[in-house]
Amino acid sequence: MKHTGIFGLFYLFVNFGVISSASLAGTQPCPTDTGLWVDCLDLKVANSKHDIKVHSKIVRAERGLSETPIYLLAGGPGQASTEVFLPLPPAFDQLNRRHDIILVDQRGTGQSTPLECPQETDDFIKRLTHDYAIKHLKNCRQHLEASYDLSVFSTDESAEDLERVRKALGHQKIVLYGGSYGTRLALRYAKKFPGRVEAMILEGVAGLELNIMQSHHHMLRSLTEINQRCAADKPCHSQYGDLIENYEAANRRLTDELQTEIFLPAEARHRTFALTQETFHRALFAHLYSVMDIAILPAALHAAAQGDFRAILSSLANHKFSIYEALHINIVCSEDVATWRQEAGLTVAPLVEYCKLWPTYRVAEDFREPSKFDAPVLLLSGSFDPVTPPEIAARLAKALPNARHVTLKAFSHSVQSLPCIRDLMVTFIGGNYQSEPTCPDDEFLSFLVKGNVTDD
Repeated sequence: MKHTGIFGLFYLFVNFGVISSASLAGTQPCPTDTGLWVDCLDLKVANSKHDIKVHSKIVRAERGLSETPIYLLAGGPGQASTEVFLPLPPAFDQLNRRHDIILVDQRGTGQSTPLECPQETDDFIKRLTHDYAIKHLKNCRQHLEASYDLSVFSTDESAEDLERVRKALGHQKIVLYGGSYGTRLALRYAKKFPGRVEAMILEGVAGLELNIMQSHHHMLRSLTEINQRCAADKPCHSQYGDLIENYEAANRRLTDELQTEIFLPAEARHRTFALTQETFHRALFAHLYSVMDIAILPAALHAAAQGDFRAILSSLANHKFSIYEALHINIVCSEDVATWRQEAGLTVAPLVEYCKLWPTYRVAEDFREPSKFDAPVLLLSGSFDPVTPPEIAARLAKALPNARHVTLKAFSHSVQSLPCIRDLMVTFIGGNYQSEPTCPDDEFLSFLVKGNVTDD
């Protein structure tokens, strides 16, 4: 089944109507969850053990005659494009006036042969435990392998699916947008089919270089950046001190499991459970994904260093990371954990243990090699991004001859919600590849400190 982020790290959050018109050849009108109608295309891909359905939704251009269509690739891995991007985010809603928008559910998600695990319990607290994760993975693997060849649910097979959809719709050239893990899928498609890509926008760039086994290192880099920001903010620093020291102090408290409270909005009550370092780090990651949560992070870490973890844990209870966890673990175990060299640096120990319980597939020898193509590419980063740091995009920009990299200071994983970035995306796809963003410099974050909160 879909899950709310027990294992996932490569997310992109976009929460933002959709306009539909006459059907394209080979498609059928279909409703969306928003109640509006679009066009749908279902392709069947033969496989030795089972067929795979590849489902797409086509949001037709308002003006009937579309310019180059835009394919939107979701993050995860394990997010479904038709679920993440409907209703359309504002930038693509604006682009939809002149461009068809194509949403292809990656195989294993949405309506593309979803890999769904049975859920053993609805209890949120039980699902936080390491023992539950181990049992759940074992049951999920046994359930799925009875019906599916899991080796065909990969990034490269998904890139081939994109090409099948392009051919079926008769598109000569396409524009690709990828967010987070979707940037990896976009780059693999462009490597395989460079002549079909007119332009790309990559946001929260994981690319081909990033390995999820580096996630702890990137989390600490993000925390260090935020700490520097707090140190330069007199009220923040005077009230909460050094964030790194507070993080280390909180972490030391969890050498053994610590009984603590978490408030669950769905149950409208507090629950007590045994907090582990693994759960603490998941909560900290969740806080680092948006500037709204980063604003309270100094206060939350300061409290955690004193033994009060309720504020830091609020991110777990409040954030719903909708993801098809089986596809996520399937791709991550093969493309990240199995290809990681221990001497390369830090590892994520629980993930290594989980992946020992899951089958893997071989990735192509050129999987990590940079793509080589001349299409214009816009790379978007946030300076505080805890999982796809700006340096990944910066190195990719140097490897591509026609790439631009824009980093938003004091912002995190998803930047397209900013009007200035939406405008930049629209002008870029319109052919103005050198347009400069009009974003105010460094004005996106204000830390929550005593004295800047008023009572209504």
